[in-house]
Amino acid sequence: MSIWRQITVNPGWKLVSVLLATLLWLLVHYNITERHPAEQRRTFEDLPITVLQPPGRPRACRLEPAFARLTVRGPARLVAALDPSEVQVFANLTPLGPLPPRVDLEVHVPAGLTVVSLSPLQVRVEPLPPPPGS
Repeated sequence: MSIWRQITVNPGWKLVSVLLATLLWLLVHYNITERHPAEQRRTFEDLPITVLQPPGRPRACRLEPAFARLTVRGPARLVAALDPSEVQVFANLTPLGPLPPRVDLEVHVPAGLTVVSLSPLQVRVEPLPPPPGS
């Protein structure tokens, strides 16, 4: 059987199979893009690092560095609407006892977003002398 004959035999069934294959591809493609919307990344430079301290026992200290760089990832609509005030980078100094020389940074971002990178991961904690007359 020649190639031309194989191509032209049963054209109706071949057309139906191409249409079904196209429909199936469109359904799969639509479901994948609906379930996994486009993701976007956003970097925040110079985010201030907040110090968490136990209530009633504040400690005067300085963090070095005092600012962090944070990159988050998530659905494009969430990342675009994200305000820098919704992102928090903090150093937890709530455990009682002497001030540690270094402390790990912690991050809080809104639901649906993922932290990609944080720099630095730790900060140096320097106690400040008490104010005069204390």
